[in-house]
Amino acid sequence: MRILMLGDNLTAYNDLPSILAEFLQAEVESITREDARLFEFRNPSKELGKRTEEALLQSLDQIKEANARSGAFSNCNPVKENWVNGYFGIQGFNLCCVGNYDSARVEVYFGKADNDENKNAYDLVAGHKAEIERALGEELIWDRGDDKKSSKIYYKIDGVGIDNEADWPVIAKFHAKWTVKLYEAIVVPYLKPAYL
Repeated sequence: MRILMLGDNLTAYNDLPSILAEFLQAEVESITREDARLFEFRNPSKELGKRTEEALLQSLDQIKEANARSGAFSNCNPVKENWVNGYFGIQGFNLCCVGNYDSARVEVYFGKADNDENKNAYDLVAGHKAEIERALGEELIWDRGDDKKSSKIYYKIDGVGIDNEADWPVIAKFHAKWTVKLYEAIVVPYLKPAYL
Protein backbone atom coordinates (compact mmCIF):
# COMPACT_ATOMS: atom_id res chain seq x y z
CA MET A 1 0.00 0.00 0.00
CA ARG A 2 1.24 3.50 -0.84
CA ILE A 3 -0.12 6.61 0.94
CA LEU A 4 0.29 10.25 -0.02
CA MET A 5 0.20 12.45 3.09
CA LEU A 6 -0.32 16.19 2.81
CA GLY A 7 0.40 18.42 5.77
CA ASP A 8 2.06 21.45 7.30
CA ASN A 9 5.27 21.76 9.30
CA LEU A 10 3.65 20.09 12.31
CA THR A 11 3.29 16.94 10.20
CA ALA A 12 7.01 16.86 9.47
CA TYR A 13 8.09 18.08 12.93
CA ASN A 14 6.24 15.26 14.68
CA ASP A 15 7.47 12.68 12.14
CA LEU A 16 3.90 11.64 11.38
CA PRO A 17 4.77 10.06 8.00
CA SER A 18 7.14 7.57 9.66
CA ILE A 19 4.68 6.80 12.44
CA LEU A 20 1.90 6.20 9.91
CA ALA A 21 4.16 4.04 7.73
CA GLU A 22 5.13 1.86 10.68
CA PHE A 23 1.57 1.57 11.97
CA LEU A 24 0.04 0.68 8.60
CA GLN A 25 3.05 -1.20 7.26
CA ALA A 26 2.84 1.00 4.17
CA GLU A 27 4.99 3.32 2.11
CA VAL A 28 4.16 6.92 2.99
CA GLU A 29 5.17 9.85 0.84
CA SER A 30 4.61 13.19 2.52
CA ILE A 31 4.24 16.61 1.01
CA THR A 32 4.44 19.35 3.60
CA ARG A 33 4.56 23.10 3.48
CA GLU A 34 6.72 24.51 6.20
CA ASP A 35 4.94 27.83 5.98
CA ALA A 36 1.34 26.55 5.97
CA ARG A 37 0.40 28.36 9.19
CA LEU A 38 2.42 31.47 8.42
CA PHE A 39 -0.55 32.87 6.49
CA GLU A 40 -2.40 33.05 9.79
CA PHE A 41 0.62 34.65 11.52
CA ARG A 42 0.82 37.33 8.83
CA ASN A 43 -2.86 38.14 8.47
CA PRO A 44 -4.01 40.74 11.04
CA SER A 45 -7.64 39.96 10.23
CA LYS A 46 -7.12 36.45 11.65
CA GLU A 47 -7.00 35.95 15.40
CA LEU A 48 -3.52 34.42 15.25
CA GLY A 49 -2.30 37.39 13.17
CA LYS A 50 -3.53 39.84 15.81
CA ARG A 51 -1.91 37.80 18.56
CA THR A 52 1.35 37.61 16.59
CA GLU A 53 1.47 41.40 16.35
CA GLU A 54 0.81 41.75 20.08
CA ALA A 55 3.46 39.16 20.97
CA LEU A 56 6.09 40.77 18.76
CA LEU A 57 5.32 44.23 20.13
CA GLN A 58 5.96 42.89 23.63
CA SER A 59 9.17 41.21 22.49
CA LEU A 60 10.37 44.19 20.48
CA ASP A 61 10.28 46.55 23.45
CA GLN A 62 12.48 44.18 25.48
CA ILE A 63 14.76 43.45 22.52
CA LYS A 64 15.32 47.19 21.89
CA GLU A 65 16.04 47.83 25.55
CA ALA A 66 18.48 44.92 25.82
CA ASN A 67 20.28 45.98 22.62
CA ALA A 68 20.37 49.72 23.36
CA ARG A 69 24.18 49.75 23.57
CA SER A 70 24.69 48.06 20.18
CA GLY A 71 21.74 49.79 18.52
CA ALA A 72 21.04 46.63 16.53
CA PHE A 73 17.27 46.92 16.86
CA SER A 74 16.95 50.69 17.32
CA ASN A 75 15.24 51.30 13.97
CA CYS A 76 12.96 48.26 14.09
CA ASN A 77 9.25 48.62 13.83
CA PRO A 78 6.62 45.95 14.38
CA VAL A 79 6.12 43.76 11.35
CA LYS A 80 3.31 41.50 10.25
CA GLU A 81 5.61 38.50 10.16
CA ASN A 82 6.68 36.03 12.81
CA TRP A 83 10.19 37.50 12.85
CA VAL A 84 12.01 40.78 13.31
CA ASN A 85 15.55 41.70 12.20
CA GLY A 86 18.19 43.81 13.89
CA TYR A 87 21.11 45.26 11.96
CA PHE A 88 24.68 45.87 13.09
CA GLY A 89 26.27 47.71 10.19
CA ILE A 90 27.26 44.90 7.84
CA GLN A 91 24.96 44.90 4.85
CA GLY A 92 23.26 41.55 4.32
CA PHE A 93 24.01 40.19 7.79
CA ASN A 94 21.62 40.57 10.70
CA LEU A 95 20.31 39.24 13.97
CA CYS A 96 16.87 37.69 13.57
CA CYS A 97 14.30 36.90 16.27
CA VAL A 98 11.73 34.30 15.24
CA GLY A 99 8.59 33.23 17.06
CA ASN A 100 6.77 30.11 15.87
CA TYR A 101 3.85 28.24 17.34
CA ASP A 102 6.14 25.52 18.72
CA SER A 103 9.49 27.30 19.31
CA ALA A 104 11.42 30.56 19.33
CA ARG A 105 14.92 31.23 18.04
CA VAL A 106 17.56 33.91 17.62
CA GLU A 107 19.80 33.75 14.56
CA VAL A 108 22.89 35.36 13.17
CA TYR A 109 21.76 35.42 9.55
CA PHE A 110 24.13 35.65 6.59
CA GLY A 111 21.97 36.82 3.67
CA LYS A 112 24.04 38.83 1.23
CA ALA A 113 23.18 38.60 -2.47
CA ASP A 114 26.46 36.79 -3.09
CA ASN A 115 26.43 33.15 -2.02
CA ASP A 116 30.21 32.98 -1.61
CA GLU A 117 30.27 35.97 0.74
CA ASN A 118 27.70 34.27 2.97
CA LYS A 119 29.61 31.00 3.04
CA ASN A 120 32.94 32.74 3.66
CA ALA A 121 31.51 34.69 6.59
CA TYR A 122 29.86 31.58 7.99
CA ASP A 123 33.11 29.62 7.65
CA LEU A 124 35.04 32.41 9.38
CA VAL A 125 32.72 32.23 12.37
CA ALA A 126 32.45 28.41 12.31
CA GLY A 127 36.23 28.25 12.62
CA HIS A 128 35.69 29.56 16.19
CA LYS A 129 32.77 27.27 17.02
CA ALA A 130 34.35 25.71 20.11
CA GLU A 131 35.34 29.09 21.60
CA ILE A 132 31.92 30.61 20.88
CA GLU A 133 29.99 27.74 22.41
CA ARG A 134 32.32 27.66 25.40
CA ALA A 135 31.76 31.39 25.97
CA LEU A 136 27.99 30.98 25.66
CA GLY A 137 27.83 27.79 27.72
CA GLU A 138 25.46 26.31 25.12
CA GLU A 139 25.65 24.45 21.83
CA LEU A 140 24.33 26.40 18.86
CA ILE A 141 22.76 25.10 15.67
CA TRP A 142 25.11 25.67 12.74
CA ASP A 143 23.42 25.74 9.33
CA ARG A 144 25.81 26.51 6.49
CA GLY A 145 22.96 26.05 4.03
CA ASP A 146 25.02 24.49 1.26
CA ASP A 147 21.84 24.08 -0.79
CA LYS A 148 20.78 27.71 -0.22
CA LYS A 149 22.22 31.17 -0.67
CA SER A 150 21.96 32.06 3.01
CA SER A 151 23.56 30.60 6.12
CA LYS A 152 22.64 30.95 9.77
CA ILE A 153 23.80 30.18 13.26
CA TYR A 154 21.12 30.05 15.90
CA TYR A 155 19.91 29.08 19.31
CA LYS A 156 16.33 28.00 19.93
CA ILE A 157 13.96 26.96 22.63
CA ASP A 158 11.14 24.49 22.07
CA GLY A 159 7.81 24.21 23.82
CA VAL A 160 6.81 27.87 23.55
CA GLY A 161 4.44 29.35 21.01
CA ILE A 162 3.63 32.77 19.73
CA ASP A 163 -0.05 31.74 19.70
CA ASN A 164 -0.01 31.12 23.47
CA GLU A 165 -0.21 34.40 25.39
CA ALA A 166 1.24 32.77 28.52
CA ASP A 167 4.47 32.14 26.54
CA TRP A 168 4.94 35.75 25.38
CA PRO A 169 7.00 36.89 28.38
CA VAL A 170 9.24 33.82 28.03
CA ILE A 171 9.75 34.46 24.30
CA ALA A 172 10.39 38.18 24.85
CA LYS A 173 12.98 37.50 27.55
CA PHE A 174 14.62 34.79 25.41
CA HIS A 175 14.84 37.09 22.35
CA ALA A 176 16.24 39.97 24.40
CA LYS A 177 18.85 37.83 26.16
CA TRP A 178 20.04 35.83 23.15
CA THR A 179 20.29 38.74 20.70
CA VAL A 180 22.80 40.31 23.08
CA LYS A 181 24.61 37.02 23.67
CA LEU A 182 25.00 36.25 19.94
CA TYR A 183 25.97 39.84 19.18
CA GLU A 184 28.72 39.76 21.82
CA ALA A 185 29.92 36.20 21.05
CA ILE A 186 29.85 36.34 17.22
CA VAL A 187 29.32 39.80 15.76
CA VAL A 188 31.76 41.80 17.91
CA PRO A 189 34.77 39.46 17.94
CA TYR A 190 34.51 37.92 14.45
CA LEU A 191 32.23 39.73 11.99
CA LYS A 192 32.92 43.37 12.81
CA PRO A 193 36.73 43.08 12.62
CA ALA A 194 36.50 41.23 9.30
CA TYR A 195 33.85 43.40 7.60
CA LEU A 196 34.02 46.91 9.08
